[in-house]
Amino acid sequence: MLFALAALSLIWGVLRWVCGRRLWVATMLLMLSYLWGSCWGLQAAYQSLGHQLPEALDRQEFVVTGTIVGLVDSNNQRSRFDFRVDSINGEQSAHSAISAHSAISAHSSMDLQLLQLSSYGQSSTEHSFAPGQHWQFTVRLRRPRGFLNPGTFDYQRWLVQRGVSATGYIVAAEANGRINQPGHNKWCQLQDAINRWRHQVVLKIQAADLSNQGRAVLAALTIGDKRQITGLWNSLVRLGIVHLMIVSGLHVGLVAGFGIIIGGRAGSLLAAGCRLFSSIDLSPAIRTTATQLLELPQVCRMQGCVTWYHATDQNPSGTGRLLIDGQARGPVFNSLVISDISKAYAPDGMNLIPSTTELGTTDSEVRRHLSTMWGVETRDWQ
Repeated sequence: MLFALAALSLIWGVLRWVCGRRLWVATMLLMLSYLWGSCWGLQAAYQSLGHQLPEALDRQEFVVTGTIVGLVDSNNQRSRFDFRVDSINGEQSAHSAISAHSAISAHSSMDLQLLQLSSYGQSSTEHSFAPGQHWQFTVRLRRPRGFLNPGTFDYQRWLVQRGVSATGYIVAAEANGRINQPGHNKWCQLQDAINRWRHQVVLKIQAADLSNQGRAVLAALTIGDKRQITGLWNSLVRLGIVHLMIVSGLHVGLVAGFGIIIGGRAGSLLAAGCRLFSSIDLSPAIRTTATQLLELPQVCRMQGCVTWYHATDQNPSGTGRLLIDGQARGPVFNSLVISDISKAYAPDGMNLIPSTTELGTTDSEVRRHLSTMWGVETRDWQ
């Protein structure tokens, strides 16, 4: 009520600002807007109630065909799901055939759209219900109803707000079974595709190596499946994080979805940029810049090199310093006992010595030059 008054005040203020001094025009427009909104709300409520099961057909049996929509709530005793009705045919039990025939004749224009059905006992374990499946069921239906205790949850209003025409359960019958896909419109096909995708996500979450609480929270945050989180509310309240579920809970899944899409696109662009950058030869520019900084007479020629690794139980250095042969007596440019810097670089009880040489050098040439540089015998180096 307060929200409606605030909205009306805002609309009146805008109209007064637009109309200037013509306050009576603003008042008339406000009244017309209020009247039009009220009529629209009443018409929507009338249409919603018009799709409910007539009271004269309450607790009767029908054969319905349609599609399972939304996620299926299943356990060892029953399965519950929403059922979008495609067609309905009145079939009653023998003890109420006369009264049912007269009731159906009086309500031949009955238009049920969405049913909340439950399957108990053997039928719930024999059949694997999933979103998007098309079935024919024999069902016993009841009008939406709930308790009227003050301050408690109004179950009937919740059903009407969701557009549920009737609730009921599946009756064992030979007519029950899967049927071919009917010709639905594009919107229904899109809804069925989304529901099937959500069902696949739920199956992957249930198969994940997580605790029951972890799976329940993950399903609630990703696809809005709050069926398993009912028993966790008290724990969330004690931890002080219940607002994450109430205020921003389901938005996390939406933001994560956008993040996956944007991240995937950004990753593709980054990979393409890296491939393009790696294909560009920057060595000429680097050599020219180095020549200018060092004030050399000509651009230096780049030369390839190879790094050799040897392991030995003796340490020829013990200082961790880089050894360079200034006399150029062989192919080795430099050598270093890198295990002096960190023992983790070499196996236990050994020393690791990397050496850099020019291309086309043989192992014997490297060992001879290293023996000259370090002053030790290198034939036993591994």
